[in-house]
This record gives sequence, C-alpha cells and structure tokens, in this order.
Amino acid sequence: MHLLQALFTISMVAWFLTEILYKSMLKSSKEDKKDKDKSTLNILWMAIPFSIAASVTISYITKFPIAEGGWILYAGEAFILIGIVFRFIIIRSLGKYFTVDVTIKQDHKIKKDGFYRYLRHP
Repeated sequence: MHLLQALFTISMVAWFLTEILYKSMLKSSKEDKKDKDKSTLNILWMAIPFSIAASVTISYITKFPIAEGGWILYAGEAFILIGIVFRFIIIRSLGKYFTVDVTIKQDHKIKKDGFYRYLRHP
C-alpha cells in the first residue's frame, strides 16, 4: 500500500510540474485574440488543488463499500496516469495551436483529425 501512495504522490507532483511548465511555455502571444477565457483559467488553478486535497481528505474520513478492496486504488492511479498521458498526446496533437489560455490564432483552423475526429474542440 505504501508503494501505491508513493506512486500517487509522484504522479501528482509530475502532473503539477507539467502544468506549471505548460502554463509558462504555452501561453498565447500578444497578437492572438484573447479575452475569450473570462478568467476560467484562474478559477481552475484554484479549484484543482482544492478538489485534490478535498478528495484525499474525504477518502480518509469516509468509508464506501465500493472502496473496500485495494483494487480501487490501482484503478484510480491508472486513471491518473492515463489522464496525464492523454493530455500530453492532445497537446502534441494541437501543436502550435495549443495555449493554456483560450485564444484564437491568426491562422487558426478547427482540428478534425486524430482525437478530434471523435470530439469537436476548436
């Protein structure tokens, strides 16, 4: 169980560090059309750490029948790691059009290949 808790901590730190790197490296430029975000990025940066801390705290003070076995911890960690990898793949797929803040670039086009063949997301 201690190994899984260490893996959870490492994956959360890795995720948080990559988000900080994305935030500093993948911002929109001055010539991009901005102000479409309406400060949701700031709200997310406050809500995400709070929700992680709250969920960990709640998991220690409550007992749910579905969480009796250790399998739920492995399933949860698998979802965390899959999410980190999936986010990286999506960012790579968008390439120069990915920014952490909502913005529209001059030559912006709607992406219709890769994962966006199944999910509409400009």
